[in-house]
Amino acid sequence: MEDYSIFQIESGKNPQLAHLIMGWLYQLANMLAAKEGRVTRQTLITYTEMLIRDFPSQIFSAESLHYIVHNFTWWPSYPELQKHLQQYQRIKEPNGAAYEDEALASLTKQEQLLVKIFHANEDKHWRYPEDKAMPSLRCQQTRKSLTLDVLRCCVPKVYEYLIQEIQKTKKLSSRVDQESMNE
Repeated sequence: MEDYSIFQIESGKNPQLAHLIMGWLYQLANMLAAKEGRVTRQTLITYTEMLIRDFPSQIFSAESLHYIVHNFTWWPSYPELQKHLQQYQRIKEPNGAAYEDEALASLTKQEQLLVKIFHANEDKHWRYPEDKAMPSLRCQQTRKSLTLDVLRCCVPKVYEYLIQEIQKTKKLSSRVDQESMNE
């Protein structure tokens, strides 16, 4: 029998919220296939324990589920899911006004569109319509790198914005990894 006790610290403190998040994740798992194998019970438990720490209960609604499903083709990694839930949370701030990052707001509409296209390609793991299978990790990295090179040369403001965003994501990801190692 597997021991999940180290992951049940927060869910034990708030079982109703844990149940809500687990149900939300279960619905997400039914709509998004895993790239390899399937989404396991352990994955749902681990994501629940992390989400319970990062987000309030209001985030886990049918509307947020709809938002997340439309942003992914495959089951997301935790940092990807967290990033998109944060975006959703910004959109749905209590005052009802859409939140815009100051740096993003400083870009023109065309530049913002390039940022959106870049994110769409990342979310689809750089898979192009003509690809018959999921591109290899090396191919994904090459496509991302080439895209960033073109942006650096042609649209430096977009390149700088994306590089700052990538660096923030890496810091967040390493912090989450470090915190999970310390627990």
